[in-house]
Amino acid sequence: MKQKYLFLLCLLAGINAFAYDAVVDGICYNLSGDEATVTYRDDKDDLYIGSVVIPESFTYNGRTYSVTCVGDSAFLDCRELTDVVIPASVTSIGERAFRNCSTLASVNIPVGVTDLSSHIFYGCKALTSIVIPEGVTTIGENAFYNAGLTSVTIPNSVLSIGEWAFAWCSSLTSATIGSGVTSIKERAFYNCQELASVTISSDLTSIGRFAFAACKSLTSFAIPNSVTDIEYAAFQNCRGLTSVSIPQALTSIDSYVFSVCTGLTSISIPDNVKAIGERAFYGCSGLTSLNIPDGVKSIGEAAFSKCEGLTSLNTGNGVDSIAYSAFYDCKNLESVIIGSGVKSIGNMAFSGCNNLEEIYCNAEQAPDAQSLAFYNLDVSRILLLVSDEAVEQYMSHSVWGQFWVETPTGVKPLSASSLNEGDIYNLSGQLISAPQRGLNIIGGRKVMIR
Repeated sequence: MKQKYLFLLCLLAGINAFAYDAVVDGICYNLSGDEATVTYRDDKDDLYIGSVVIPESFTYNGRTYSVTCVGDSAFLDCRELTDVVIPASVTSIGERAFRNCSTLASVNIPVGVTDLSSHIFYGCKALTSIVIPEGVTTIGENAFYNAGLTSVTIPNSVLSIGEWAFAWCSSLTSATIGSGVTSIKERAFYNCQELASVTISSDLTSIGRFAFAACKSLTSFAIPNSVTDIEYAAFQNCRGLTSVSIPQALTSIDSYVFSVCTGLTSISIPDNVKAIGERAFYGCSGLTSLNIPDGVKSIGEAAFSKCEGLTSLNTGNGVDSIAYSAFYDCKNLESVIIGSGVKSIGNMAFSGCNNLEEIYCNAEQAPDAQSLAFYNLDVSRILLLVSDEAVEQYMSHSVWGQFWVETPTGVKPLSASSLNEGDIYNLSGQLISAPQRGLNIIGGRKVMIR
């Protein structure tokens, strides 16, 4: 009796030893009704290699089966697999189906497939091209992570691109994203360092966190006006980016969005933007001038810190607070216009701006500048221009009173080339041969030379 029991256990163990129901022409299948799913081999030393042609149907034990699915992990880690032909009968390809097939150079996606599952072609470094057919609606997370694609066209049928979908595709140079996609998810194209061209439709509404971060070959990016949300660090470290259009519908520029975009030479901030987030333009050393529209109410911490090429700045009249380190270490900043709405300036806001020469402060009430707002600057040599009515208030302020405070009464901005006659004096009363940068006395009037 005991021997019969042991025999039955061994028989059952043998039945369950394999993850597949049938092997036909070297391909493993699971069977259900009249349908078959391609599945993985159990023996790690006997993985699929070379070329594999999956048939539309096959006969096994006198019964015909239609192949309708490539199952989860079916070809996982088959590092010697070079090409696969998938029949039109297949309507589903599972997660991780070809993950880490590092020598896979050719594979087709049948027109009946609607979902490119997560990790499906992850690590397929030899896969340089693929046709995503019209009808696919979803590209899952990590679907093409670290694949060898050089270009990709996403059809209009695709509605969703998952997180990390094309991240680390180091050979990808161009991407065309169809009109069905309304949201590009987090890190979808992260660190695609050769990506130089991206075409996006006017139906896009949001760009996720780090979506194009570290795409260092991007030189320009036309963000459509349909976009209402650009999330944290979306374009961080895109060092080749020289121009970018910010959509009019955007109401805030999130933290780190354009940080370390060192090639960015100019930026136009739309009137609808109300807030500029923390480090939004940190390290954008190519920026030379900045005009913030009146619609902006707040400038976040270190928002423009280390913009070393910046020479002039106008904060706009809507800003009520300039946060900690907002313009820290803008070493070439020479001229600043502080808008009439500014009420507070945080510590270190202008610290490190060693070339700062003049500040035009339009606020009638002296802003509450914290004691370290201009830390380590010799403010006694910086010209501070305020209104006649406010001059005494500024001069009695613990911070502003240390500046060289002047009033712009009678000041008329002129170019040096337009001054041809009349004696010229500096503010020390010395007769000079030509007007100098800053305030001059010409014909008895104060004249500001910019």
